[in-house]
Amino acid sequence: EPGIEPVSLSAISADGRVLALMTARNEITVRDLAADEVTAVLTMPAMPESLSVAGDGRVFAAFAPDHGVAIHACSDGARVAHLDLQVAAMAFSEDGRHFAVAHGGPRGNCITVWDTADWRQPVRELPTGDGNVHDIAFDVHCRQLACSNYDGRLCVFALASGERTLEVRHADSLRGVAFSPDGARLAVGCRDYAVYVHDVATGAARALRGHEGIPSAVAWSRDGKRLVSAGDDESLRVWDLTVAPVRRERQWSVPHAIEYAQLAWSQDGGAVAVRASR
Repeated sequence: EPGIEPVSLSAISADGRVLALMTARNEITVRDLAADEVTAVLTMPAMPESLSVAGDGRVFAAFAPDHGVAIHACSDGARVAHLDLQVAAMAFSEDGRHFAVAHGGPRGNCITVWDTADWRQPVRELPTGDGNVHDIAFDVHCRQLACSNYDGRLCVFALASGERTLEVRHADSLRGVAFSPDGARLAVGCRDYAVYVHDVATGAARALRGHEGIPSAVAWSRDGKRLVSAGDDESLRVWDLTVAPVRRERQWSVPHAIEYAQLAWSQDGGAVAVRASR
């Protein structure tokens, strides 16, 4: 629209009802899409590098270097909590009840998980080892959490116990990660230009090849039958996982290479949304 500020970051709730936009003026605008109204406008003290909205649309998180993570209510912008952490990756669970942050600390790299109803103490700390984390993801039922690492490791943790239930190593660094809707499979983009789909129980993987650049983000359709990947080869690719071998169902070109992206399917599976940064 004429006069609209350029958007540097965006995030949407899993239910598709709440959208948060970050402009170049360090201003975050929160919009209730169902009511088509702005519910909060906040000026941040520094430019955030990451923005995430809880799955249920209650709160959002914004991380800025040297300023930590600020948690605000989507309804009116009120501050809910502040986490004094330097963040590598962060994510809310789909139901909005949990929030996870990958960060360094005195005991090494770890992922810390909070209950969003009580920010006073974390409910779980998950050691991730020496490599830096690129992305983290909850499964739909909030029973598992996965992280992809720059050193090529893909790890899965059981949230109830904190046990590391899976660790597999790739030859190249990993990018975006996502669980299938049933939590049985895990997709991850890799620097070798492939998307890998792992069996969470065994670690066995099949490679989806076709990108001519690094796939930076992946997302599953609601029925778990299709996967979309975004790459820095200026393309989005949709994969049909119901056939063997896996078939590339569709491909779209985008105006520029996608180095950092967020992907989401519509509820009916008929459309894909992408937020990209160069």
